[in-house]
Amino acid sequence: MKRSDMKVLAISLACLLLGPIGITGLKQESLAASAQEINAWTQTALSDFRAKVPQGSKVLQDAKGILVFPHLYNAGFVVGGKFADGELIINNRVSGYYNLVGLSWGFQIGGQRQSLIIAFMTNDALQRFRSSAGWDLGGDATVAVVDVGTQGTVDTRSLNKPVLAFAVDQKGLMAGVSLKGTKITRITK
Repeated sequence: MKRSDMKVLAISLACLLLGPIGITGLKQESLAASAQEINAWTQTALSDFRAKVPQGSKVLQDAKGILVFPHLYNAGFVVGGKFADGELIINNRVSGYYNLVGLSWGFQIGGQRQSLIIAFMTNDALQRFRSSAGWDLGGDATVAVVDVGTQGTVDTRSLNKPVLAFAVDQKGLMAGVSLKGTKITRITK
């Protein structure tokens, strides 16, 4: 199944199954956002990340590249979907735009929006990502999904991995986030 087909399927299923409930924050314009909108949303997501995540500023400072999906939508009822557009930032400059799509199965209900920030901590990890035709985020063993530890602190055991993934919502760093079945592909904006 092509990536564009997966995105349409995920969005269609989410809208069909959640139509009466609604997906919090999901707006038509977010599905076809311009580069300027993604840039503005990214800056807001990075500011929130610095403010809400302990050691967030240090991670961003040390990263060789940062992939930001400022509006990642998760929605579903039995079959779920993840979808987002984002940008890769290298040396404080946009280096490309990317699309994230994922499907999941199992008991799930509702919809939510969060930001996903992926920090490439080594040049090798960044190069592997940039040279891939499509990156299986959940299947890459070098990716550490950073969770909240006790008293809201970052679980520092995962901070030594080549790629760090942070899911942040309105409250801060989210725990128990699964990225299995999530694919990232470069797009043109």
